[in-house]
Amino acid sequence: MKNKMKYIVILLVLVSFISIFVAYSFLNTNNYFVEDVVDLYDENDLENGVEYRFVFETSWSEGTHNSAYPNGAHLSPLVGLLHNNELIIWEEGGISSDGMELMAETGSRSILNKEINNYINSNKANKLLQGNNVFHSPGKDEIRFIANEEFNQITIVSMIAPSPDWFVGIHNFELYNSTNGWIENATINLFPYDAGTDDGIDFNSRNKDTNPRGKITKLVEYPFNNVNKVPIGTFYIELIK
Repeated sequence: MKNKMKYIVILLVLVSFISIFVAYSFLNTNNYFVEDVVDLYDENDLENGVEYRFVFETSWSEGTHNSAYPNGAHLSPLVGLLHNNELIIWEEGGISSDGMELMAETGSRSILNKEINNYINSNKANKLLQGNNVFHSPGKDEIRFIANEEFNQITIVSMIAPSPDWFVGIHNFELYNSTNGWIENATINLFPYDAGTDDGIDFNSRNKDTNPRGKITKLVEYPFNNVNKVPIGTFYIELIK
């Protein structure tokens, strides 16, 4: 009886140790952040604008990317804004802001949120856009928002994780123009970008700041060099009313 109890105690200790180790490894590898989600939808805004449904669907998997699919693959919560044509948050060949760096390296939206709120206060933007959750890939997230003619461009990003400083996103995408009016539907395939802020070359590379920061570039070298024609995921934009 004593030996049986001894084995049970040892087993429980081992299970507890393994559970703690797995939880720690999971959180440490995936850089999870829990943040408040801003309410993007207000019926009153419809008096001067239109409603859109925005879906972020990721296809990134071992089946689609094989060697370019790490353990714990996930995407960080969406973050972006509705703005006018005076503003460029990021673009290929540009230099990442502090907010873009933190988003691309850790998935945190905190600094980028502050930068966006500054643009809102300076009347270059009017809406902070945020997704709901960190989610594994393949996976899906969805938001709704109201756009108006003055602030009709959307910029939105999400970190590829785990990674040194890789992300997906769009910038200055026009939802409205005076010739054709509001876009009813759009499908945008997403490919990886390097934010130019970390010298890491692999999904789990140790942090090594790029100093000075390099340019934002499409990630066409290792580990995505053989699969760059296959998108990480897709943005679907749909006019509701």
